[in-house]
This record gives sequence, C-alpha cells and structure tokens, in this order.
Amino acid sequence: SIMGAYNRTNGEPCCASPTLLQKILRDEWGFDGYVVSDCGAIDDIHLRHKVAATPAEAAAMAVRAGCDLECGWCGGSYAALTEAVQQGLISEAEIDTAVIRLFEARMRLGMFDPAERVPYAQIPLSVNDSPAHRALALQAARESIVLLKNAGDLLPLAKDLKTLAVIGPNADVTDVLLGNYNGFPSKAVTPLEGIRAKVGAQTQVLY
Repeated sequence: SIMGAYNRTNGEPCCASPTLLQKILRDEWGFDGYVVSDCGAIDDIHLRHKVAATPAEAAAMAVRAGCDLECGWCGGSYAALTEAVQQGLISEAEIDTAVIRLFEARMRLGMFDPAERVPYAQIPLSVNDSPAHRALALQAARESIVLLKNAGDLLPLAKDLKTLAVIGPNADVTDVLLGNYNGFPSKAVTPLEGIRAKVGAQTQVLY
C-alpha cells in the first residue's frame, strides 16, 4: 500500500494526481497494490486546495486518479461517491477498479480464510518487541537520523564534560516521540534520558 500526501505537486493534489498515482506509480513503477489517502486529504481537495467544488467532485477526482481508499473521519468525502455517480462525475466501473484492488489486498492477507490457513495468524505475540525487532528499530533510527554539522568534532560528546545544558520542552516528553499513527513502545527513551546515559557520571546535565 502507498499513502498519498496532503500537498499539491505541480498543481495537482497528491491524492488526486493522475501524474503521481497513475503515470508514475502504476505505469512507470509497476505498482499493483492499493493507494490510501492521508487522513482528511480528500476533504482538502475541495476545502483547502479548492480544485473541486464539492465532496462528490473531490471524491470522484481522487478515485479516478487512482486513490482507492480514503483515510478520513465522520464519513469523509468518499461517502459522497454515490452522489458522484448520480451526477455523472464517475462511473461504477471506475469505483469497481478501486474495490477490486482493496479486496485483492484483503484476500492476499487471508482475511477471508480460516485462521489455520493464514501464515500471519500463526505469528505469536512474543515476536513483537523481540530483541531482533528492537535491534532493527535501533538500526532504522540510526540510519534515518539527521545531525547538524559536526563542527570541530563536537560529536560524539566527550565523557569528561563538566556541564551540559539540554534545552527545550520536548527534551523530556515521551509523547513527542510517538507522532501519530503510532503504537506504544514498551520502553521509550527521551533525548534527556539518552544524553544522561551517555555522558560521564561526573558531568552535570542541566535541563
């Protein structure tokens, strides 16, 4: 699955972009899965981008461009697809294309099969938060982090620092580590906790 973005690219809302979703993603890259919008992004097409006048028009634009599923709330704009069909903005066959992609994904996941025939259903809960998964999460974090210029070889911090100041309200709040679309880790380490654990015992860490 691919999630479309909120913004516009070259004038096209990303979740209703034939260029991105059809020409590049499906035609050039050969993607055969389904596309889901970011939450509320279809509403944005008419409410904020104002490239569509109504929810029905926005929904039709998105589905026709290749956005198969809406991540939304309170029904979202895709609730207006029946109205869009009635207005001739989209055909049932075009909606069927999206439905087929969505049901194919569900079938591939084994959602219509007995649990004993689904390999995913056999994975024990103990696999979650396992040492191997923790190591992979740590590797991903290390490889995706962006640092400021390491002028004067300031990093890594010396163990014999006398005093170090950690400044900012987010330095010791676990909520900011989660973002959204998140689960909850068994153990979270804030920047302040991480710094305190790395510097020498004689270093005074001010916060």
